[in-house]
Amino acid sequence: MCRLLAVHDSRPFDIGSQVKQLAAVARNSREYQGDGWGCAWLEAGQWCVYRHIRPVWEDDLSPFGRTTLLLAHARSAFGNQGPDVANNMPFISGREVFIFNGEMRGVRIQAGGRIGAEKGVAINSENDDVVALLHQTYRAPVILQLIEAAGLLRDPEDPASVIPRLRPVEIAGWEGQAHGRIKRKLHALGRLFQHGSPTVIIADGRREHPVRDGLAGRGTVIAEQQLPGGGVP
Repeated sequence: MCRLLAVHDSRPFDIGSQVKQLAAVARNSREYQGDGWGCAWLEAGQWCVYRHIRPVWEDDLSPFGRTTLLLAHARSAFGNQGPDVANNMPFISGREVFIFNGEMRGVRIQAGGRIGAEKGVAINSENDDVVALLHQTYRAPVILQLIEAAGLLRDPEDPASVIPRLRPVEIAGWEGQAHGRIKRKLHALGRLFQHGSPTVIIADGRREHPVRDGLAGRGTVIAEQQLPGGGVP
């Protein structure tokens, strides 16, 4: 497995000192993580990216400045694939930068490239499980999920049967009546309230302004307290 680092702070911090901590952990890892490395950081609102084939603990970290957001990757080459700087993350696409880790066995993607990082295709994952896992750490006060429906529906065959408001204690009852994928989603939603009392909004991602409309309460709002106007507490 590779070694990943993500650091965010409202105040600028020294990039080199953060990467040095990544380097120390990668160097002492039981699994070799010296097949090159890379990092991306925000500077004046723009992403800057650096990659090198040498191990991170052998590189000169002094030229790096300060930032408020940093992503870094110490690579452990998969299988018998040797070092190649093109495979070093972070990867950047426009204003989006990402790093990832993991291995999928038995999956064959019909696209160019030797490994998944080179193929440039999206892979579906269980978003509900990912959101529940992230919430255990970050305890977000508001969670907005965009789906291909106007919200949770009383009748899956009736797009207009949106459930506008739910309390967390009602989720289990709806889960007991549900079938298919929505049953799994309701189960995952219930897990969110095991770690705090967030406001969860299920809204239509197909709208022209899905985030703004969702935060305005256009969809299904699940919360302990509901505002009269339907917006987010």
